[in-house]
Amino acid sequence: MHGIGFAVVAVVCGLVSIFTATEYRTDWTAVVGATAGAGQIVLSIVLLLV
Repeated sequence: MHGIGFAVVAVVCGLVSIFTATEYRTDWTAVVGATAGAGQIVLSIVLLLV
């Protein structure tokens, strides 16, 4: 269950970083981190259901 918690925190932090950026450039580190966190959430849920 810890994996889901860390993944949720990663996604939230990534989204906050993306949507509060003051520059016009995309924060690609946040995008990759949020995507990886979302993937971890999906994987954890799939493994939980199997």
